[in-house]
Amino acid sequence: MSGRNRRDFLRFAASIGALGGLGSLGLLPRLGAAADMTLLDRQRVLMNLYYTKDNDFFRGWARGVSEASSQLNLAVREAVTNMNLELQRASIENAPLNQVEGMVTVLQDPGSSPLMLGLAQRQGIAAINNWSTAPWSTPLDIGDKHVAYHTSHDLLATQTAVENMFAAIGGKGRFVNVIGIPGESSSDMRQEGVRRALKKYPGIELIAEVAGRNSRGNTLPVVEGVLTSHGKVDAMFCSSDDSAIGAITALEARKIDALVTSVDGIPDYLDLMKQGRAFQTLALTGGWFAAWSTARIFDKLNGIELSAPETMMYGGVILLDSPESAAIYKTLTYEQSTFPFDYRLMSRALHPDDWDPQNLLAPIDPMELWGPAGWNKTPQPSSYELPPAYRSMMSDGSFEKVKQQYASRFRRDPYAEVRAATRSKQLIV
Repeated sequence: MSGRNRRDFLRFAASIGALGGLGSLGLLPRLGAAADMTLLDRQRVLMNLYYTKDNDFFRGWARGVSEASSQLNLAVREAVTNMNLELQRASIENAPLNQVEGMVTVLQDPGSSPLMLGLAQRQGIAAINNWSTAPWSTPLDIGDKHVAYHTSHDLLATQTAVENMFAAIGGKGRFVNVIGIPGESSSDMRQEGVRRALKKYPGIELIAEVAGRNSRGNTLPVVEGVLTSHGKVDAMFCSSDDSAIGAITALEARKIDALVTSVDGIPDYLDLMKQGRAFQTLALTGGWFAAWSTARIFDKLNGIELSAPETMMYGGVILLDSPESAAIYKTLTYEQSTFPFDYRLMSRALHPDDWDPQNLLAPIDPMELWGPAGWNKTPQPSSYELPPAYRSMMSDGSFEKVKQQYASRFRRDPYAEVRAATRSKQLIV
């Protein structure tokens, strides 16, 4: 470790020593009639490991972990690595010194996920990873401590949103694709969604594809360069709202009226939608993914085991496609004292009979991700086979059973009013 990284790590180690997420948030969650309330008597320690606080999405993620933990008597050790892989690894290595038993994470590099989650397995830390994961690496490959992998169906969601935008411009026009971080799982899935949408709309001309790296600061100059070279643009997709804000700044400076679609649902972009300056966005609701992951770690620490299809799941995404839906979503997500979730109701341990994820979920078929017809073109290693439970779940009915179970469990919809205000009315999963 270099001198600079050593100093960074010392500051980092000091920062994660502070406990967060404690104290009542004024929620009034219900406990099921058969619930064992003594499960809340013992405080456990949860590490929230992620790589940046520099955007609203991840601030929402941190808030979701904090709020859920406060209701589940989990003390939070927050570890923000600022894109430093050494700090990411060191945080897991040193977690037992801080009595950490569980971990929720968004790993910065998909290639590092088997190493980092394998390290957590050896440390005896129950872990849930979100969004970024390596091809041909599943929770069952890592071990019993890798509880689950959660993500949004970025391919399907992006394809749906981009097709909606292409239809809005009459199926013909000049299109710019602003990708996120090449090689990052969710970014790559979104680009496959764009490619599939383009195949359905042959009248759309892709005039440029540039990397905005999910940042308005990076996106502004590259989009300015595209506009200088190509002039007129009719539609643009950006892999994040923050990137889209940079793109809209460039478009407006040249008085170019183009539809812009993006991903995340952050306040600044929602304001642009309300003003008619942005077309639509996919609301991933990082706070929900964080809370759901936290509740599942709580369940794991209290003896709940998941079936194979439950270990890899998509969470539902709302396409905010109207100014009204953007306004309501912003109010519910960013302008209330707490998120609109009943955190204890998410727990199967606390609510064995009436647990409710408060979002639509569906199991992931690993072959849909990595197989010959999947979005990721990484060849399956010759020495690798999917664990038997994944290979059999399509034929033995367990995949469809879990899909139906989670659809029936989704009864309390905190964003029902938002969906009612959208044109599509759907949750994409």
